[in-house]
Amino acid sequence: TVRVFNATKGERKKFQLSALKERKEDKWAAIVKAVCQCLLSSELPISGFDMTFKGQSASADAPSITAAIVSGMIYGLNSLFSLGLDANRMMRLSFGANRYITRYGSRLRDLVTLFTAEQGRIIFFNLESYDYEAFDYPFTASGGVGSYFIDCSLPEDELSAEVEIFRENCVKAAKIPQQEKRY
Repeated sequence: TVRVFNATKGERKKFQLSALKERKEDKWAAIVKAVCQCLLSSELPISGFDMTFKGQSASADAPSITAAIVSGMIYGLNSLFSLGLDANRMMRLSFGANRYITRYGSRLRDLVTLFTAEQGRIIFFNLESYDYEAFDYPFTASGGVGSYFIDCSLPEDELSAEVEIFRENCVKAAKIPQQEKRY
């Protein structure tokens, strides 16, 4: 038996690993079932477990939320059941879980980022070729120079608060040269 608690929504779901079938009423739990189906079809030995998750995310970007839940589950189940999976295999299994999700699948670029990210490094992901590379982040907090990263696939209205902050910062930055004394 798998018991899952979505602490953000205050909802509970329960299902048997021996009878995995996506149902309309599963909603967010369909993602949990998909991971279980993927692991079992790959002949990885998992048994029942309890899981709780909570988090605030942009609800309009369901593929990113799916990628976060799927990869987090696979990391956790790899540890819980001592499956011995490396990051590459976990990434492939996470993407493979898409076969079992009818509504929102994970985007490959999100999974590559989740499984290869390193602190202090940036991942450049080419959406045309699916090549990616990591390089050192060139800006530091002490340098006074920073950067913003925006996922351009999100609709602007979902990022309105962030976009407004960027606009305010740009206006402030544009005023700095005008405030300097000129001799």
